[in-house]
Amino acid sequence: MTAPAEVVGLLREGNRRFLAERPRARGDMAALRARLAQANPHPYAAVLACSDPRVCPELILDAQLGELFVVRTAGNVVDDIVCGSIEFAVRTLGAPVVVVLGHSRCGAVAAALAGAQAGPALASLVAHIPVGSGADAAQVEDDNIAASVAQLRSGLAPWLEPAAIVAAKYDLESGVVDFGL
Repeated sequence: MTAPAEVVGLLREGNRRFLAERPRARGDMAALRARLAQANPHPYAAVLACSDPRVCPELILDAQLGELFVVRTAGNVVDDIVCGSIEFAVRTLGAPVVVVLGHSRCGAVAAALAGAQAGPALASLVAHIPVGSGADAAQVEDDNIAASVAQLRSGLAPWLEPAAIVAAKYDLESGVVDFGL
């Protein structure tokens, strides 16, 4: 198993390549697909990300097929299905790191802040997003990432051991992924 610090280093380097517009050479994709089809994947990270179409972990972290196990929900909220998916990535596939990847200008956070009328499913989703009184969108985005990390830790301990959980935020404008949250 790869050490968590090494994995975060790989993810940071992938984001640097994305920012420089110098992605890794993809090589023979047919051969890679054939190899992956014959064996269980061994992703080096599980990523819980927002479903926003502007946030594609495989692109912004410059990952190849089979390297990331990505779970996406609006607002990167955590529920039982997300917990089960992350547990599968860690326990069955051996992912040593779980990244909760939020982002700037999150529409789900904006919906939670607006308190807009919504159908029951959307209302249930935004209810997972912690909105403090007087908080601005950026603070709620950060708080939401921290809440998702806490929910994974409490909902899956000890099932996530020995995986590390890392908080990160993608800035839509700059393209930078900040792993320093």
